[in-house]
Amino acid sequence: MPTLFERRRRRRDCSSMQLPEIGSNFSVKVDHMNHVEIIGFAAGILGSISLIPQLIKSWKTKSTKDLSLLWVTINLLGQALWISYGVVVYSLSLAVMSSINFSLGFLIFVAKVKYK
Repeated sequence: MPTLFERRRRRRDCSSMQLPEIGSNFSVKVDHMNHVEIIGFAAGILGSISLIPQLIKSWKTKSTKDLSLLWVTINLLGQALWISYGVVVYSLSLAVMSSINFSLGFLIFVAKVKYK
């Protein structure tokens, strides 16, 4: 019996697919997937940008007393899970942008520990 990983790979493998008949909306589905990834990248970019002001403020003021260590830790764990999920479902935008958000969150974590 194929594993979950193999079944997902087969679903995404287009080499064994039959070509659709003329007039079908197959091309719409393919274009839709590209737009979904673009939306994913846009959402990830906005999420990353939202962390930058806090990071800059933490470095400039050398103070993170108003940041909850619990929030920073939970955020890092959540981003790690989003990276894993993005890899499993083959979502480049989710994996890449979550990795960037994890990196920024880790820098905020370092600032929190360093500047208590």
